[in-house]
Amino acid sequence: MRKKIFLAIFFTSFSFIFLSLVFLLFLFDKTLQKQAFYELEEEFVFVENNLEKILKKEFFINNYRITLLLNNGEVVFDNFANSLDNHLNRFEIQNALKNDYAISSRFSNSLKKDSFYLAKKIIFKQKEFILRLSSDKENINTLIKNTALFLLIIFIFSVCVCILIANFLSKQILKPLKNLDLNNPSKDRVYKELHDFIDKIEENNENTKRLRVEFTHNVTHELKTPLTSIMLSSEMLKNNMVKKEDESNFINLIYNQSCALLVMIDEIIKISFLEQNKDIKKLNIRIDLLLLKIIKDLEFKLKEKNINIKTKLIKYSFLCNESLLYTMLFNLIENAIKYNNDNGIIDIKMYERKDILFLSIKDSGIGIKKEFFDRIYERFFRICSSRSKEIEGTGLGLSIVKKIAKIHKIKIKLISAENEGSEFILRFKKF
Repeated sequence: MRKKIFLAIFFTSFSFIFLSLVFLLFLFDKTLQKQAFYELEEEFVFVENNLEKILKKEFFINNYRITLLLNNGEVVFDNFANSLDNHLNRFEIQNALKNDYAISSRFSNSLKKDSFYLAKKIIFKQKEFILRLSSDKENINTLIKNTALFLLIIFIFSVCVCILIANFLSKQILKPLKNLDLNNPSKDRVYKELHDFIDKIEENNENTKRLRVEFTHNVTHELKTPLTSIMLSSEMLKNNMVKKEDESNFINLIYNQSCALLVMIDEIIKISFLEQNKDIKKLNIRIDLLLLKIIKDLEFKLKEKNINIKTKLIKYSFLCNESLLYTMLFNLIENAIKYNNDNGIIDIKMYERKDILFLSIKDSGIGIKKEFFDRIYERFFRICSSRSKEIEGTGLGLSIVKKIAKIHKIKIKLISAENEGSEFILRFKKF
């Protein structure tokens, strides 16, 4: 963040100084040109008044070029050149013929250098001529170059100052934020504009504390139930309080509750892993092949409920972590089996639109009420219905699904209604 603020301040200052110096150089050039034409006009009056002496070479002017032309462009006199071609096509001559007066700044083909020109129609010895006066632009160009060099030195110095100022200001701007205690933020220590941000941090801290309390309570509750069952059953077996014919039931109960406990612990570890690991190894994986593997792994559960599974798959590779994507899709398909009716149907379809894959997993099960749509991804949340309570589960499966989807930037949409089945639509966008 400091780097962005530093660059923003630096480039703003840099741009302002650069544009200012360019404008000053442009303004200086225009001012010098204006001054040069003003001096030409003053000198022109003197030359016009003393033209006869100049032509007779009784009077010499060396710092200005004087050219006298007929209206057809023929050069009558030039104090810098002895023989010149016809000048009728020269810009200032053409304008002087049309408007009686003209000025221009251009490259001189005769002298091979940049010059300023002033041309006027005059009456000399009762004949009409064009008198042109010009001065060398080289002195002004030299002056501009020297000025540009001076401005360049100022510019380099200013850039150094900009770096120091940007560095200082970026530190000062971020100082209140660096000293901010995110656990106990105080509005008195930051800018007024950040008070809404502080409110959100405080609100987020409260929500985090609440979620921690809820999570601790839920974990305690969920772990306590199987542990209590295991402890009571084992205690009864230990104290010979169980009939011989009922021992196998108690042993099965202990085994089943132990398995449920291990599943829950495994899923809690998975959630913790997903929250802490940002850099996860990813490879291009064929989603259609992964789905076929999951269906095969769940074949025994499909047969238990006599569920017919239909598939319409296409070849599609996606950059992902294979193990995590397997877990996500496995949980969704397993839920489609668990919350389905006996002899039900599961429909899995893949289709592509504009380089985006859509995967639909639809079941004919008990469905979900719309009021629970936002809560199904909460940890340990289970729909409070007599039917769903009978189904084994930890309430962590969809929470894991959501976290894996977030890591892979997969969007999930749910379409469902009570007793009408559920459809999870996953949107895979290529990176």
